[in-house]
Amino acid sequence: VVMGQSALLNLAGWQVAALTHDRSTRFLHYAPLSFDVSYQEIFPTLASGGTVVAREPADRRDFPALVRRVAEAGVTHLFLPAAALRPFARTAADLDVRLPALRHLCVSGEQLVVDDDVRGLFSRLDGCELVNLYGPTETNAATAHVLAGEPETWPAHVPIGRPLPGVAAYVLDRNGRLAPPGVPGELYLGGACLADGYLNDPVRTAAGFVPDRFGPDPDARVYRTGDYVIRDEQGVLVYLGRVDT
Repeated sequence: VVMGQSALLNLAGWQVAALTHDRSTRFLHYAPLSFDVSYQEIFPTLASGGTVVAREPADRRDFPALVRRVAEAGVTHLFLPAAALRPFARTAADLDVRLPALRHLCVSGEQLVVDDDVRGLFSRLDGCELVNLYGPTETNAATAHVLAGEPETWPAHVPIGRPLPGVAAYVLDRNGRLAPPGVPGELYLGGACLADGYLNDPVRTAAGFVPDRFGPDPDARVYRTGDYVIRDEQGVLVYLGRVDT
């Protein structure tokens, strides 16, 4: 996937503002450099004058070491795969480790489920927000939903949220028409988040990136995510599954 500079700058601009990046930011570099999330860990942090904290040890599945690293390094921002959130929360509880500096814990990669372990972790964190980010590789992060306040009130299955600034999100029914709120359909993404396409593969690019029939720009494209979603009355997107399953 070829991701242009403008899409990455749009994402970085949103992140610096929404996740309150500044010179006090200490973002743990957890993701491999080959994974697109590493961009979100490194560049917005450096652009705002913050510090990228190296991960130790090399094994990303060593949760006791990871929890201690976050605590001892004063990490303020952490990005985890959704599947790693529960083991991280359980390990922090088992070790009775406090994470007083942590302000934003972001997750992505699959459906975010909030259980008692996750609620327990955030009940011990003072003012830390849980940020659920959604987006395929072809768009990077395109929507976000923030959970704050009392963890006991958080839903078990977390929505994928609203589009980031500059991002267009359409829910289309099986006839290719815009689905009204409450009616499920396939999610199409466009606007500032969109990749240029697949490297040296114009056929696949044309199949995945199709004309935007609903926006003002006749040359604009949208990406067919293949994800089945519903938009509620407040405009929040809820992930339901894959269209082909």
